[in-house]
Amino acid sequence: MRWMGRLTGSAILTLALAVAPLAAQDGHRHEGLWGSLGAGVGFNLTENSEGERLTGLTVFGRGGYALAQKWLVGADLIGWHHSESDVDLTRGLVGGTVLFYPSMNGGFYFKGSIGGAFSRVSAGVASDGTTWGFGSTLGLGYDVRLGSSVYLTLGADWLFQDVSINTKSDNQLGMLTLGLTFF
Repeated sequence: MRWMGRLTGSAILTLALAVAPLAAQDGHRHEGLWGSLGAGVGFNLTENSEGERLTGLTVFGRGGYALAQKWLVGADLIGWHHSESDVDLTRGLVGGTVLFYPSMNGGFYFKGSIGGAFSRVSAGVASDGTTWGFGSTLGLGYDVRLGSSVYLTLGADWLFQDVSINTKSDNQLGMLTLGLTFF
């Protein structure tokens, strides 16, 4: 699965360099309703029972309302999935989110979310199921303006989960994503 991380990282870097000239366009506009969808690679920063740190696919969807040019609020859904040897592990967060843009016209932002974290193990046995707990994310990113209300969004997030699975209660994920944001 290391190849997936390298491939995703290379794709994000290539795309960022290809659209960098677009970043020089006049300002970013954050008004009204907004939504964002994307995918990338996630790294389980907490070792599993075999001492491994797993890599998997990450997807996200978020949306809400722009309170002001610098403040966006809304809901966030983040998911991470790893599959190996007929065992699927899915982790994620459903919660409220806030994005803060330090510059009135810039694309750089900080993100924080808080809500319910989940973890699901599917191995085809009776103990399969979803467990819920507390979760939060911290992140940062950059929006590259592609059109009047469309942005290419590069993001990096850290997800903390407090979900009990087999006596292990906390988990951390690092995620690199690429998506589109619409206003």
